Amino acid sequence: MYSDKQKYEFASLRAEGESFNSISKKLEVPIRTLFYWANNMSDDISVLKIAAYESVTDSLKASVNKRIQSLIITLNKIDEKLNELSFNFISAETLLKLKLQIHNELLKYEAQIYSPGSANKSQTVDPNVLFSDDINKSNSDDRN
Repeated sequence: MYSDKQKYEFASLRAEGESFNSISKKLEVPIRTLFYWANNMSDDISVLKIAAYESVTDSLKASVNKRIQSLIITLNKIDEKLNELSFNFISAETLLKLKLQIHNELLKYEAQIYSPGSANKSQTVDPNVLFSDDINKSNSDDRN
């Protein structure tokens, strides 16, 4: 009465989290039948859920990797500019703050990748603290 294609589509939709009501409307199959299929196809649905989860995880990893690559490229460009500039147009303080911010971003991503859920904040450096008036005053006091 119902085709294998309908059953496969049902399993796919359930694996994606679709409700029985929604699937019933899309496939034009009574909810009672869908419950029966869900019971008989529970292993297939579980496998499809795992596959969908792995697909999402892979795409997130790809996004994180692209972001990391972008940060590294930007960090390398800043390093190149720091080496090239005589600091007439851009203050060293500004460039160093930016470098520390990017470095901190990379540390966050590294923490997510190597120990998810436990980002180690002690490794990050607050660029504003490094350039606070107190530190600048203490450095000028040391020079006097």
